Amino acid sequence: MPGQAERPTLDYAIVCDDVRFEVGDKISLMGVFDAINVQSFPTVHPRLSVVAAWAGLRGEAISEIELVDPSGSLIGRLGVANLKETTEKKGARHIAVTYNVPFQTPGIHAIKIYLNKELVRTIPFPIRSVGTPQTGFGRVGALR
Repeated sequence: MPGQAERPTLDYAIVCDDVRFEVGDKISLMGVFDAINVQSFPTVHPRLSVVAAWAGLRGEAISEIELVDPSGSLIGRLGVANLKETTEKKGARHIAVTYNVPFQTPGIHAIKIYLNKELVRTIPFPIRSVGTPQTGFGRVGALR
């Protein structure tokens, strides 16, 4: 509609272990994943990064990223970013990195992404138990 401001849109959101900044406004993502497998609960994941890329940003906006457990309870705010339009491009990236993320139970957790306090996207994020690791070395085809 004429005269109505365009809303920024979430172009993409990626969950990974780490984000590195490169020359030329590029980023490198390490350890991209869509679930976490753990041996037992409760557990702590050492590092969790989320990249939220906004397209069509005009002026200023606030991006927030949260992590909630399967019951909907807040585990933590992963990051808040004040986004500003620049003359070079019409978008912005919110990169949130957090350490020592606690998970109490398995199940479908969620990463929630907000723009100006409005929920824009919920990303289902499974945390699964894969049991206890094997100990010692097995003997396969042992010589006699």
